[in-house]
Amino acid sequence: MAQYLADAPTSAAAEALRDLRTSVLRLNADGAPQVIVIISSVAGEGATTAAIALAQSFHGLGKSVLLIDGDICACV
Repeated sequence: MAQYLADAPTSAAAEALRDLRTSVLRLNADGAPQVIVIISSVAGEGATTAAIALAQSFHGLGKSVLLIDGDICACV
């Protein structure tokens, strides 16, 4: 996905990601939030892909980014 966004910066997916980034930046009048949590209750839903794409988008703005991915398996 990240490579696709880089290769197709005018695609609908890239535009949606920029919209998400802009919304996150405008959440707080004092500046962007320091922590962003992306979760999914369904395996394979794309939370990791979305987190990577958003992290790369913020990095592209010159922001420092630390991405921690922690999949928790609820194995029964």
